[in-house]
Amino acid sequence: MPAGPQHIQFTVSGEIVSVQGSAIAARLPQAAVGDLCWVSARSGEALPGQVVSFAGNLFSLALFGEPEGICPGAKVRTSGTALSVPVGKDLLGRMINPLGEPVDGLRAPLASCARRGLYCKPPRASERPIIDTALETGVRAIDGFCTLGRGQRIGIFASAGAGKSTLLAMIARQAAADVIVVALVGERGREVREFVEDTLGAEGLRRSVIVVATSDDSSLLRQTAPLTATAVAEHFRDEGLDVLLIVDSLTRTARALRETSIAAGELPVRHGYTNSVYTQLPKLVERAGRNSSGSITAIYTVLTNQDEDIDPLADEIKSLLDGHICIRKEMATLRVMPAIDVTTSVSRLFSRLNGRAERDAAYAGSCALARLLKERHIMMLGGVPDPELSRILANQEKLLGCIRQDSSELSTIADARRMVAEAAGLLATGQRNE
Repeated sequence: MPAGPQHIQFTVSGEIVSVQGSAIAARLPQAAVGDLCWVSARSGEALPGQVVSFAGNLFSLALFGEPEGICPGAKVRTSGTALSVPVGKDLLGRMINPLGEPVDGLRAPLASCARRGLYCKPPRASERPIIDTALETGVRAIDGFCTLGRGQRIGIFASAGAGKSTLLAMIARQAAADVIVVALVGERGREVREFVEDTLGAEGLRRSVIVVATSDDSSLLRQTAPLTATAVAEHFRDEGLDVLLIVDSLTRTARALRETSIAAGELPVRHGYTNSVYTQLPKLVERAGRNSSGSITAIYTVLTNQDEDIDPLADEIKSLLDGHICIRKEMATLRVMPAIDVTTSVSRLFSRLNGRAERDAAYAGSCALARLLKERHIMMLGGVPDPELSRILANQEKLLGCIRQDSSELSTIADARRMVAEAAGLLATGQRNE
């Protein structure tokens, strides 16, 4: 929670002018966008919020909670400070909300932690080291066909119910990272406990920090969660550690940004989203990556339309990231889980992180999988496959084995490369896998 009014020497005070849903207008003599503020409710409680826009001395506020108990003329006070959150090793194993408050029921305080502002500038482009080291995720389909590098930013694109959470669970448990920071944005409350206990487990939680804003939280809290998680990850990166940052999901973050900006008076401009969405998302994702000390490898999940309609937000996010992993339900019909479609997934650093032999084998395997997905029913329809398709059909189990993996099965990047190379060899020679 931001420091309460009793701990702050306030410099500015004003009064509430209007409250319309989540849109709150206040008259203040002076304030800046991003300043913390406190609104006095009828009960005497000080409700924390943030300045989001202004016109003259009329300021638009957004609250971190609900505007219950706010009366006409209620007092508004601000100290001219921005939100900061605790950072440091004491956060490991803890679950916090976007304001930095523990929500895991543990009594251990976080008062001894240093604090860091939410809005930090990304590393300068000219000072970013080249990403040249692979990050082992433990997922064969990714390690073999879409290899990630330490400091890379990639998106997982999936429709609802396609297996996104299962894939995140596998990565979170097995990824070769020093620290894992997870932002659960707009998640169902039931799934938060499941993610912590079933997905991470006691071992995974010891090296993790979980930032939670559930679907019933205010739009300001939901849009703040990825900023808090990124600030925590930046601290560990500056300490020289390799950090895995998972934000689930970037789509719900964009929706929260839209709600806040529309309440502040901004108009939708592109497919229902405001300009703020398209300006804030790049600022968020650019903060991940390598610097001279450590790295933040960022994985952002993106919800896509099930009917494969044009999704402008998903396309915009793809342009901001260093690759995308597509999960498609069609893969599940081949008994492939996680249902990653490697034929449409791309890692823009794959060529840099793999040698010529690994690249050739992955390309051959991807082409074969593309034909298998498109033409596997040709024999059922009475057609005669050509020699190449015959080899693919004869070795499809070996081929699918390169991407099929039980959620509890352990795998290394060496295992993934070996299996892809073996499948590519069988396809090239025409030898049938028995």
